[in-house]
Amino acid sequence: MDVADTGPAGLAQALAQPYDLLLVDWMLPGLTGLEICRQLRAAHIATPLIFLTAKDTVQDTIAGLQAGANDYIKKPFHFDELLERIRVQLRPRPASTEQFAVGPIRLDVATHQVFRG
Repeated sequence: MDVADTGPAGLAQALAQPYDLLLVDWMLPGLTGLEICRQLRAAHIATPLIFLTAKDTVQDTIAGLQAGANDYIKKPFHFDELLERIRVQLRPRPASTEQFAVGPIRLDVATHQVFRG
């Protein structure tokens, strides 16, 4: 487990090495958690991210989820609820067998491959 006390330090850590899960506070000094989330998603880092924040309006929650957060939990929260939300994010996901086809073109979502014919 790693901890960062500032937004820039947290972003640097998240960009430098892979993590299983990120717990991010919205109101970090130097760079907000919202901006950290946006930058990670722009860098194609799909690590599950949960906001832990005192920002408690519906609009804040929507903004966090639209920025790319996987979940959003408002302070104060019950620790058991946080643990369950973490478990949900770390739950193994079945391999996708989803495919899309348009005419002779087929896209395999799981492998990111495109086939023709």
